[in-house]
Amino acid sequence: AGVVVPISGPSEQPTFAKPKSPVFVAGGVFWPWADLGPGLATLHSCLKEAKLGKIHLYGGEYGIRSDTENYADPRQALPKKSKHLAFKGMVPIDALWKEYSKASVAFDLMTPNPEREINLSFRQIDYLRCGLPIITSPRQVIADQLIEYGAGWCVEPGDEKALAKLVKKLLSHPEEIAKASTAAQKLATEHFTWEKATAPLDVLVRAVAKRTHK
Repeated sequence: AGVVVPISGPSEQPTFAKPKSPVFVAGGVFWPWADLGPGLATLHSCLKEAKLGKIHLYGGEYGIRSDTENYADPRQALPKKSKHLAFKGMVPIDALWKEYSKASVAFDLMTPNPEREINLSFRQIDYLRCGLPIITSPRQVIADQLIEYGAGWCVEPGDEKALAKLVKKLLSHPEEIAKASTAAQKLATEHFTWEKATAPLDVLVRAVAKRTHK
């Protein structure tokens, strides 16, 4: 009895530029239901073995108000020091978009949680807008669209062999990343701008006849 208005962002998109050495980014509040730790640990091991690439980790605790006192800090699953890892902390959104646009791939492969199976997230839309194809779970809401557009890759959480195979492929074939990056912005443009996302609701509201008040 209504329409779905997905999370969306500005229609203007940053111009992305891929670094020579691949940079994987992971960002967002460290919610307890958004645990990136195990997946990032596997990704880090792959980069260390290949002696190539880096992870830029953005995020932290929610600074204004939160209904949780517990956070899933992915740093607990990662080495304290590594040349393949940089912790960036919480960054203002405009600065974050600029930094995302200089990276290669977004890493959003979390441990399974029902919340993420029904919830599109702000971080995913930010990734797409900035030309970052996404590595995530096939059970994520956005998974089918990522595959349809070629704007990302889906791996089962906990499948270390599948993730390692994918990372090795991306490190060996940067053209795959470049192609998926263009597709990521296309997906954002066609589905997740404010104008596109709110259009069905606008049509619905305009079509409803006003009742006579008595």
